[in-house]
Amino acid sequence: HGSSWMPFRLLAPGTVKAIDFSSAGLFFAIGTDNQVYQQPDTANVYNPTSPGGVKAIAQATINGLTALFALGLDDQLYVQTLDANGNVTSGYALVSPSAVKSIIAGTLEGVLTVFADGLDNQIYKLNVASHGAAAGGYVSAQRGPMS
Repeated sequence: HGSSWMPFRLLAPGTVKAIDFSSAGLFFAIGTDNQVYQQPDTANVYNPTSPGGVKAIAQATINGLTALFALGLDDQLYVQTLDANGNVTSGYALVSPSAVKSIIAGTLEGVLTVFADGLDNQIYKLNVASHGAAAGGYVSAQRGPMS
């Protein structure tokens, strides 16, 4: 009916604030209530993951397990884990008590890695074990502001 969104297909009805999709095929959205929802490809609904409000999400998959990182409303980094079928295996756990402004996640040299924009506008890297615990603290990715 003439929608400018074609050829896109509506996954599920509902308003969202942000989305994240991975090569593992997992789709997550932050709802207007700041909760994280998962949208399985086999259903036209959003299912809540674990309770807790977030500002941003980023995911990375290693060895068939997905770590869904979340920037909490307190600006700290949290993680919840999901199995190979996309089932939540843990609620949110604090990864690092340091406040940051934004996050991205992936695997770097076979290690779950989160990059964060610190409150000082510097980029920091955090290696994370596959079960979601920080393997050390944030380290500066590069000194000085970007220009």
